[in-house]
Amino acid sequence: MARTLTAAAKTESQKSSGVKPIALVKLAFDSGDMLVWSGRGDLAWNGDTYTGIGDLGRISAVEEGVEQKASGISFELSGIPAATISVALGEDVQGRTARIWLGFLDPAYRLIAAPVLVFRGRLDTMDVKLGETGGVSVTAESRLIDWERPRERLYTDAGQKERFANDEGFAFVNEAVEKEIVWGARL
Repeated sequence: MARTLTAAAKTESQKSSGVKPIALVKLAFDSGDMLVWSGRGDLAWNGDTYTGIGDLGRISAVEEGVEQKASGISFELSGIPAATISVALGEDVQGRTARIWLGFLDPAYRLIAAPVLVFRGRLDTMDVKLGETGGVSVTAESRLIDWERPRERLYTDAGQKERFANDEGFAFVNEAVEKEIVWGARL
């Protein structure tokens, strides 16, 4: 995935004092998007308001190499009241969209230019830790993980009609299975 910082973000990020890197995370759930960022308070960007989680959240390192391979990432949120955990337990997370942006704040805590998308993938698992206050750990996989999944498709008339209802391309496949074909002979 190509990453390009804007000129303003490059200039500000190279300054030695006062510039703070931040992470913005958007996780899609049935009940609505979960929008959090690595600071405190609310942060408005791109028409959304991100809630600051401060020290309560953690993101694993975003890995990327020269090889084209699938890599995963994990998100952790701790200090969640036990009553709120029931919402997490009721959500179906597998296959939902996950995005992470890298941004910078100036010394006045204003967002510098547009954050850069550093990870886009799909949620995989969610583990819940219970206690007086609970925690949630969510893992996500790169979209490249789909390359490793086998594609199972039947080359039959029924299989073709599942994909394209009016296609007759495989209509005679069953008849051709035991058909004897004589090459080069006159009939």
